[in-house]
Amino acid sequence: MTTQDDGKGVFGITVEDLRRTAKPKNPSAGGERDDYSGPFDPHLDVERDLSKTAHIQLWKVATKMYLNIDAAWRGAVETKFGQEASLELSRKVWFEVPNNGCFVESTLPRLAMNISGTTVEDWMKHLQIDPGLMGIAGVSCHMEDENTGVLTVNRCDILDALEQAGDETVQKHVCEELEWVGLQAGVDHMNRNIKVTPLKLPKFGCRDGGCVCQWQFKLQPPGSEGAS
Repeated sequence: MTTQDDGKGVFGITVEDLRRTAKPKNPSAGGERDDYSGPFDPHLDVERDLSKTAHIQLWKVATKMYLNIDAAWRGAVETKFGQEASLELSRKVWFEVPNNGCFVESTLPRLAMNISGTTVEDWMKHLQIDPGLMGIAGVSCHMEDENTGVLTVNRCDILDALEQAGDETVQKHVCEELEWVGLQAGVDHMNRNIKVTPLKLPKFGCRDGGCVCQWQFKLQPPGSEGAS
């Protein structure tokens, strides 16, 4: 696993950059535009002029944009080099290359929202605002005790799409490898003593009326198995 900590932040973005750009220019000014129908406005200011509804819509679109781009490049690689090469490169992109997808997803949202702690509760807060999760799934998070949190996924757009395409191989790769390994690798970037355990994994084409999948995050005592 590659961990980036060279003082320059992710892609040269520092914590100060994120916190500065996350602050609205005029917090008291409520934008009125729910969309951008009507005439072109050469002076449009996204932060000033767009309403909360518009910002939420753009946020949802942005989450789907980068996930669709991820699917597109995997599809292009598979078409030219085969599924095995596609899955291998997917692992590299998400876990191995510098500033890999897992590191970026587990770091940038926490920095932007000033989640500076390293407890299980802090990780659950991250999951609640992670665009790569909340933008494509219906989830709930709760704490069982101060050292144990549970993520429940009730709906997943990616699983729905893979089932509709009949692609069980990629579904298992995404749900049982990328997601499981990714959740553990992601929380490791914050606290390596938190262990991820799947309480329920998706079964291709089989919905039992309950949740899609469920994951436990538990703080391990230092020196115990699963802690580092």
